[in-house]
Amino acid sequence: MTLKNLLNKTNLYYYDKDTLTFKVGKWLYVLYISIIFNIIIIGKLLTNNLDINFKYISAIKILQTKNQIIQHLEVKDQDTAIEWKDFRKSLPLTMSKQEENKLHSLYFKYKDLINSHHCPHNLLWYIAFKESRLNLNAKNSSSSAQGMFQFINGTWNAMCKRGGMDISGRFNEAKQVKVMCIYLDFLFEKYKNWQLVHKEYTGGVIHYRLPYYK
Repeated sequence: MTLKNLLNKTNLYYYDKDTLTFKVGKWLYVLYISIIFNIIIIGKLLTNNLDINFKYISAIKILQTKNQIIQHLEVKDQDTAIEWKDFRKSLPLTMSKQEENKLHSLYFKYKDLINSHHCPHNLLWYIAFKESRLNLNAKNSSSSAQGMFQFINGTWNAMCKRGGMDISGRFNEAKQVKVMCIYLDFLFEKYKNWQLVHKEYTGGVIHYRLPYYK
């Protein structure tokens, strides 16, 4: 069989008798078009698969990050619970559930502020509870004592001055805690002993010997 007859049979090329040359047949064009379409389809499939893979990998990373955050929060909650338990052991007070919740909130809210001073946490909150049961707006009808720690005007004004603050904000919670920290530090500088500081604040009477939990 001649090459001419073989190519004619494939329908891919045909012999043009006028030009005496082989020319591309219509089926070859169809083949070319089919190959191009197949390449496009394969490319789309690969692109979709890559996109799905990227989305899958991203979803896994998000889940891993979420699990890490959850584990971190669980550990933090456990640490917080242990810290609170230790603190309450150092503070021998009987409280209502509402007072307990309030003290819990105050302790963690102002922990960093108190840590920036030298005064023991449990001494500060023991005084706040004994003086006003943690009542920010408490007032003494027979003196100028006000707030959680029942500062009289003279002490409040002197400690504000010592801390470089004006005397406003008698019923501002954060300022009351700040002034109390300044006052306890001032008393410790004077007595060099937290038990003596405790006595000074309570007029010489100590009902509980606190471990002075820092």
